[in-house]
Amino acid sequence: GSNATIATLDDNGNTHAAGSIPLATFQHVRDVSSRGTRIAYADSSGKDAVTIYVTTGPGARPVRIADLPTSFATIGWSPDGRRLAAAYADMKNNNRGTVQVFDIAEDGSLTHSSGTLDVAPSVLNVFHMAWLPDGSAVLVQLHDVRPDAAHVVLRPVDPARPPTGLGADLTH
Repeated sequence: GSNATIATLDDNGNTHAAGSIPLATFQHVRDVSSRGTRIAYADSSGKDAVTIYVTTGPGARPVRIADLPTSFATIGWSPDGRRLAAAYADMKNNNRGTVQVFDIAEDGSLTHSSGTLDVAPSVLNVFHMAWLPDGSAVLVQLHDVRPDAAHVVLRPVDPARPPTGLGADLTH
């Protein structure tokens, strides 16, 4: 079948084809994150689930990493490129804000999953997610149950450490 090509931009403004996603799923892709030739994407074509895939370059078959109980997931690679985090509202747990961290091998396969890391009370959606530069925690911006309120929460990757709320923004 046909593929959608994903390109990366280097410091000099040159584009490089990093890999491709099957075109049949591309219309359902809500978020893409690339790290070198490795591309992760969130496919929302499933009913009440988002499937995370990793592909390792042109011609490589996408590897299915996880099925998440949500309608929307935000994903991102860790600074060292070895882990992939997904932030989402968990439909099986009262839509609680949740982060899951996946250890990804060089070939794109899953080697370990953190399980779910609770972030915050019931939310409608996760807008943004970013890793701290040292890879110790994930910063998540999510929608509160109250109208027009967005929260920013720092979620350590260590499951024993609790999340830290960084305040609300009423404008988002």
